[in-house]
Order: sequence, then C-alpha cells, then structure tokens
Amino acid sequence: VETPPIPVAIPPIPVETPPIPVAIPPIPVETPAIKDLEEVKEYTTDRPIPSVEKDASAGNVDATQEHTRGNPNARISIVEYANMTHEYPRIIHPELKKFIEVNPNVNWIFRHYPIPENEMDYPIAYMNECVFRQSGDNAFWTYLDAVYETTPTNIEQMFILAKPMVSDVAELMNCYENSVPENDVNDDKILAATEGKMTVLPTFFFVDHATGQERAVLGIDTMDFFQDIVNTMMKVEQ
Repeated sequence: VETPPIPVAIPPIPVETPPIPVAIPPIPVETPAIKDLEEVKEYTTDRPIPSVEKDASAGNVDATQEHTRGNPNARISIVEYANMTHEYPRIIHPELKKFIEVNPNVNWIFRHYPIPENEMDYPIAYMNECVFRQSGDNAFWTYLDAVYETTPTNIEQMFILAKPMVSDVAELMNCYENSVPENDVNDDKILAATEGKMTVLPTFFFVDHATGQERAVLGIDTMDFFQDIVNTMMKVEQ
C-alpha cells in the first residue's frame, strides 16, 4: 500500500513526504467520544487491575536503549505504543508526564504505532526520529510534547515545531526526505503486533524488571488507575 506524497514545500527547503509503508495489517481501534480527563474517568470507572500477561509482551525492554522519560534504572517501565496524532494519547500525555515525575521507580518508554489512514502519522513519527538522531532523547520528548500540545495538521506546522530543536536544519530535512528512520518506526510497529498482540491503540505495557511480570492497559485510563497498577506490582517480592 503506497500513499502518494503530500505535495507541500517549505521555502526555501523543499519538503516531500516519504511514502507511507504498511508493515502489518491495521488493528481495530475502539474510539468512543472521549474529549477530556473527566470523560476518561467516567468511561473507565470500575475497571479491574489487569492480570499478569501470559501471552502478550512488550518484548525486550532496555530503558537505556529506548526513548525513555524518567529514571532509566527504575524498577517498572510503562511502554506506550501510540500514534502521535490520536486524541486519546494527547488527553493523558501531560498527566503521564506528571506521573513519572512523582514516581521515581517508574519510567516511561514511547514506541511508535502510526496508522496509514492518518496522513500525518508517519511524517510526524519520521520527523521526531530525525530530531532524535541529531539532538538526542530529550529533544525527542520535547518534540513529542509539542506535537500533543499543538496537533500539527500539515507538513509545514510539523517542520516549524522541529526546527528550533536542531542545529542543522539541512541535515534534519535530509533525514526526513530520505525516510532514514523508516526501519526504527516500523520495527516498533512490528514488535507491537508480534510480541504485543495489540488489539487496541494506544496500549500501555507495565513491565516489572525485578520480577519479569507484565500487565497491559488497553486504551487510556486515569493516573489513579496507573498508580494502582504500579502499587500492585511493587508489592510483589523481587
């Protein structure tokens, strides 16, 4: 499946959107009309703590080799599979950022799951990886924060967000135009399908590095619920 390039140019640097690859079949995505945190709470009330996963997994998780926010040596990693244009991750993103700040035993890992039907998913994912390649992981998260705050709807807006985060704009555009991060983005998506057996987007895997246990949250939820999961996992003997 090939999506025609989006004919957008940002003077004086011409921008061509890389072809959007489809590595695996799309997953079903449930999309109730949730618009804010209060509706998240109402929709998810009384959800039980997820049981320990027996089949699905985040796969190999090494926080020192991933896009990680928080303490890379934390006992628990929350591995988020998401696309960067969906309303659900955008709603809880600021809350999860605060959650990590007050939970030193937890870190947050972001993995890509772009959807071909959303024309900006792959371009934004590629641009974020290009920012990372030039400016590192802090810049990756700064760009991710900015995307969720502003929700760019075209290539020009996407580029404007990225430009202040790099020292060499020409290198950034070369990375993007040549789809340099394509394998990185698709590897995340393939891992989600093969190891994660994902059926809902976004999905969060809670990985306990001390016990090897994993639990999965399908879709979004409140930070109180996330805290309950972490507390439950921390009670298990190492």
